[in-house]
This record gives sequence, C-alpha cells and structure tokens, in this order.
Amino acid sequence: MIKFSILFGAVSALIVTAGVAQADTRAVYTIRNIAVDETAATTQEAEGKAIASAKVKGLYTLIYKLTLPEDRANIPDDFFLFENANRMATAYDVQNEKRTTVLYRASLDVLYNPSSIRTALSRYGVPYVDQQAPKSMIVPVSQDPTMLDEWRNAWPQQNAGALNPYVKALSFYTVNDTWENFLGEANSVGAKNAVIVELSGTEGAYQARLLREAGGGATTIGVTNAVPTLEEAVTAATQYLDATWKRQSVIRTTERTNSSAIVRFDSLSTWNAVRSALSASALVSEFQVTALSNDGALVTFAYAGTDDRLQTELRQRGVKLEKSEDGGWLMTSALQLTR
Repeated sequence: MIKFSILFGAVSALIVTAGVAQADTRAVYTIRNIAVDETAATTQEAEGKAIASAKVKGLYTLIYKLTLPEDRANIPDDFFLFENANRMATAYDVQNEKRTTVLYRASLDVLYNPSSIRTALSRYGVPYVDQQAPKSMIVPVSQDPTMLDEWRNAWPQQNAGALNPYVKALSFYTVNDTWENFLGEANSVGAKNAVIVELSGTEGAYQARLLREAGGGATTIGVTNAVPTLEEAVTAATQYLDATWKRQSVIRTTERTNSSAIVRFDSLSTWNAVRSALSASALVSEFQVTALSNDGALVTFAYAGTDDRLQTELRQRGVKLEKSEDGGWLMTSALQLTR
C-alpha cells in the first residue's frame, strides 16, 4: 500500500498553475471511497484485481468530475484501460479492508497525477475544470417543515474534494433569508456565498431548488430532477452545483476581452477581497493594478466569455461588478456592501 503522505510531495512538484495556486489540487484529484469486491484463487490475487479495478473506476469518476458530457466523447476508450489508469494513479490508501482465502473487499482512495491528466485532456482537445469554486455555505430548507431535520441530517458537514466545495450551516435559516443573514456564519467558516437548497416533493420523488446568496446579489441556480430518496437528493444537488460551476468556468476559446475597472473600497480588507477575487478567477488573466489610492484603484485585466458570465463568476466570489455611467466597470466588495 502506497501512502499519500509519502508521494504527494513529489506529485506537487508536477502541478502547473496559472496565476494563483488552486484551492486544493490534491482534494480535486483524489477519488474517495471506491468500493471493491473481488475473488480469485488467492487473497493476494484478489487484492491485485481489486486495486486495479479501483484505479480504473476512479479514473472514470475523475474524468466525469472534471469534464462536461458533450466533451467526453472525444476521449478514446483505451484511455480508461488499466495500463493507462495505473500510470495516472500516483498513490492510493485503503480503508475497511476484509480478506478471506479467496476474497478481498475494501474501500480505496486513489490520487491521480494532475499533470498527466491535464496533458492527456489537452491532447484530446477536451476542455476541463479542475479549479474549485469559492467555498459555499449549504443551507438546507424544506417546503414541508416536518422534513427539515431529516433533510438537514442527510447532508454531510462538508465535501472538500468537490468542484463546488461546501460547509453545511449549523444555524437554521429560511428560504427568504438574504446574504446579510448568512454573512456572520459564512465568514466564520470561510464561505464566500450561501446556497439555499430547498427540498420539495415526497418520498419517491424529491426535488431540490438551489438559490445562491452572495454579497454581489442573489442568483437562481436551478432545480434538480426528481429522485427517490433524500440521500439521492443530496447527491443530485451536489452534482448540480459542480455542473453549474463547470459550465460557468470552462474556457473553450483563446479569445479575451481587454478591460479596465474602477474599484471602490472602504478598507484594506475590502480591497484585498476584490483583488483576490480577480486573481483567483479562471476567466480573468493579465490582472494589473495601474493606480491606487486610499479608497479606490484602477485595474486592468482580460477576460474570457461574456460580460454576464464574468459578473456571475465574480458575484459568486463576493464581488459586485456593474457598468458605470461612462460605460466602464465599477467593482465593490461584499464586505463593504453589507456594512
């Protein structure tokens, strides 16, 4: 068994980042809780089959995690064969191991090499997103008050490895609460926005409506398909958040729009919040500060995609972006908007 602690230092040296470092590359490229159950003539053979199976299963899961359905068709079938999965898998860890003379059953976490995965996807011309969204605070609410406790309990406290990582709110809120209501707890857990997940339906046909509250404003994310159980409703909502982030962040063109903006701020912390949001955005490049005073700055940058896409991305990071009277951009941080 190869432990993460031994190998990840070497893997980290292979990670290529543009701009700021990614939030948690190791978490993104680790696929957890891969269940394996194999039999063979000996327990050693069964273990070998199980580990091979986990590496292949994990590679499928990782590629589905990083890419969109319409792009995966460009990946050849042999990419998922064991020989390639074995090369891509850098380390693994084992939990809940059970052995008999012919059986091996366990749960594995597999870490894949970010550089190798990125190189392969780029070679196939497959756009991908491996940068995590700003952390959200998940707020479970329910149209049926009798279901609220069960719905809250169905959510894990966090999902650090997801593309849209979250921490579950400890306090109780309602679907009508706004960012001002969430701000204190969100700040305490490092969340840049709150996602209200409203449960509707009954057993056998649960749905979740997702709404995002942030300093830059409120956004309706969407509604999941109906699923039979609360656990599946949690999975559907989590996958919906990840898919929304991928569609918001994936870049399919090299074209960029050169732009500038006036940043208004009332403290060093609000200025740093705006600067960090621009630096961290996958849509933004060539960010520079051209002038700075004690309450404002002039910045230049280039961005991919449309104006609406940029506004949505920065709103999720707690920055309000709007057109000024002269047609340029005006930016403010959620930290000063809520004071």
